[in-house]
Amino acid sequence: MLETTDLRSSLISRTPLNIIDLSGLDTSTVQDRSYMFNGCSELQEFNLASFNTTRMSKMDDMFTGE
Repeated sequence: MLETTDLRSSLISRTPLNIIDLSGLDTSTVQDRSYMFNGCSELQEFNLASFNTTRMSKMDDMFTGE
C-alpha cells in the first residue's frame, strides 16, 4: 500500500515511457492524481486495472499530454 495520499505530478509525469503496468499498486489512500501522467506523450499501453478511486477527489489534467 502507498503511504501517500498525493500522486500529483508524480515521477511518472514527464517520464519517457511507452508502457506502464501499475496493476499491482495499491492506490486506496490516494486522493490527488492531478497531472499524474502529464506529458507522457509516448505512452501507448498502460494497465490501471487495480487503481482504487474510492478516495480520489482530484484528477485535474491527469492524462494531459503535450
